[in-house]
Amino acid sequence: MRTTSLSVFASLLLSLAGCAAATPVAPAHSTGVGGPSTQPTTAAEHAARANALAERGDQDDAIKEFEQAIALEPGNPTLHFTLAVWMDRWHVRGAVPHLDAALPLVHDDYPMTVAIGHEYRLAGEFGSCVTTFDAAIKSQDSGEARTERALCKLGLKDEAGALADLKAAVTTEPTYPQAHFFLAGRLASAKHYKDAAAEYQAYLQLAPQGSLSDQAGERLRAAQDAASHEDTAVAVKGKPKSATSSR
Repeated sequence: MRTTSLSVFASLLLSLAGCAAATPVAPAHSTGVGGPSTQPTTAAEHAARANALAERGDQDDAIKEFEQAIALEPGNPTLHFTLAVWMDRWHVRGAVPHLDAALPLVHDDYPMTVAIGHEYRLAGEFGSCVTTFDAAIKSQDSGEARTERALCKLGLKDEAGALADLKAAVTTEPTYPQAHFFLAGRLASAKHYKDAAAEYQAYLQLAPQGSLSDQAGERLRAAQDAASHEDTAVAVKGKPKSATSSR
């Protein structure tokens, strides 16, 4: 199962597309004088307008429209989540309060819980990220949830916890590529180069054209070289010294 924040976000944008078509984006200062009003009146219309503004890079006006939508429907987790995603994409502060607002509203919605946890990570809110994935994993264990929680634990400098989660991720869902990639990184950091190389190979077999494939290829070669040098050093160390004359 694949439940990424990006896929959830994309589905939300598609759900807004119909409203966007019915709510043309007028300039922010437009009053609608001289023709039919294009100003949104419902939360859905404000959200559709906000998304259209966001897609064309108008951050400030997009945020204002999202805030108007939320004022009309404060209990709508989709509005809080979508605004938080845009804020994370823009690298601006303010996503966390909206994620905090959305999380209790999604209840047992597993895809949304995972997506919110992912956005907590992007916002650098690692503690909330971990607790969110704790709840997700109790509901449904998956390679993605374990991998995301591992990355959040790395943000908290919990190397042991991250390694345990990544090992569990490749066991729980061996076909989830990212788990192998990030596990390989932790193994390489611990100088377990042969094991790291095997995990990079697993990633490349599962996702040869994946977003991390170039990095995986480079790191695979580096891990293989390091393992080879390590084997050579062990072999040299294990060779008996040649007999020399005592004279």
